[in-house]
Amino acid sequence: MRILLVDDHVPYRVGLRTLVSREPALECAGDAGSAEEALAIVGRLRIDIALVDVMLPAVDGVVVTRQLLAVQPACKVIGLSILDEPVRIATMLRAGASGYVLKTQPVEQLFEAIASVLRGNRYLPPTISERQIEMVKHPFERLTRREREILGHLLRGASYQHIASALLISLHTIETHRLRILRKLEARTIDELLEVASRHGVTGD
Repeated sequence: MRILLVDDHVPYRVGLRTLVSREPALECAGDAGSAEEALAIVGRLRIDIALVDVMLPAVDGVVVTRQLLAVQPACKVIGLSILDEPVRIATMLRAGASGYVLKTQPVEQLFEAIASVLRGNRYLPPTISERQIEMVKHPFERLTRREREILGHLLRGASYQHIASALLISLHTIETHRLRILRKLEARTIDELLEVASRHGVTGD
């Protein structure tokens, strides 16, 4: 099985590559320290498993997962992180990852995770249950129908005047909804809102 390692922490990536190379059934097809490097590799090589650091700089692991799967849908992605937060894990799984492994877990469990997802299963750290993941609410589900409508227009770059005309509401009402949307999605600016939307695969379509 051909493995791609995606992690910006060089010592960890090198160490993981060494461990993977010792497994007869696994082949490290490449390693990358950024989304750009990872996409370049999947653009030219078939990858069976991608081990992706969730906390990559610039473009995080959630976005990278979507990008990798868009190029190679058959590839299985396993998120790697030191954090076992259910919200973070659920977000990674929604992006298309098949599993999530803590960097503090023994390497034997990482190989168990690889074998498990290759069999079509989903792998979670021993400290996290399926129920915990199921109970995590998608952040955009916090929005009302009207807030989702306005968010869609904002994501498409529409002006307040255009939104007011399309939805037959006042500029003051739009601003009120905008502030509520930012608060519910824990964003401070429209740029941060766009980043949150991108991370969760939400578009203005």
